[in-house]
Amino acid sequence: MKGSMTEGQICNAVYKVGSMEVKAILFANAQGMTMHYGICLEHEGESLTCDLGTDLMQARKMFFDVVFGGVTACTLPDVIEDRMGTL
Repeated sequence: MKGSMTEGQICNAVYKVGSMEVKAILFANAQGMTMHYGICLEHEGESLTCDLGTDLMQARKMFFDVVFGGVTACTLPDVIEDRMGTL
């Protein structure tokens, strides 16, 4: 049986927060029979990755919330924790 989702990058975005350019990547990672999703933010030589769970639609919504909200790596864990608590 072949799944419809492969591991790797799903989408990415580059946005500005002040004078800083931030790159956001939404990715999928198979863990056993379950697909897990995550987000990675990169800027100014640093990067941070957060787990977004196993629901693709929820992960995509959080990705867009991060991008359109102008979130940086230093605030990403707090934003994801807040969003996960409201879902």
